Amino acid sequence: MTKRRRHGEELENAIFESTIAILDSDGLEGLTFSKVASLAKTSRPVIYRRWDSPFSLALDAIRNKIRKENSGHLQDIKLNGDHLKDDLSQVLRRYMVVINTFSHYYASLFLAGASQENDTVLDSLFDYADKEDIKTMTLIFERAIARKEITKDNFSDEVKLLPFEWLRYHLFTEKNVSEAQLQHFIEIVLLPVYTQK
Repeated sequence: MTKRRRHGEELENAIFESTIAILDSDGLEGLTFSKVASLAKTSRPVIYRRWDSPFSLALDAIRNKIRKENSGHLQDIKLNGDHLKDDLSQVLRRYMVVINTFSHYYASLFLAGASQENDTVLDSLFDYADKEDIKTMTLIFERAIARKEITKDNFSDEVKLLPFEWLRYHLFTEKNVSEAQLQHFIEIVLLPVYTQK
């Protein structure tokens, strides 16, 4: 009996699951294309064709894990709040899943993966995330304008990114954010900033 070759999403999932398993057991410094290929039961050329380095593979595997644990991309969220506070809570709770998953691999990625090439990959990842976060906040503000909670969206990108930067700060300090802390931040910081006349 011949073994059926996997393709597409099935093969990609096997590669990502193998990568996460190796990251969990050996960290980034123990991640090699050979180990991933062996565990995923595929060939190294399959992996070499798609990823430039174990670091870029690790980032893609972590992003895939986040998508699965978060039921899709953050920007795909269907907002259903009745108030600005509700929409902010809904989005930031989902973003906390991203931060919590990413924080599990933070030390390995940022300490073992420090290099100019990897910094470029991280810069592009953060640039992409910022653009998506700004789109999400723009949607939140459009809904708040429609509900007459705010009059217009004239916020700078820096102000729109404030909640995400606050959560990322906790990633870098390796401190978890509780639901109570999140709600306090929304009420004491975000709502006054976003609803000021």
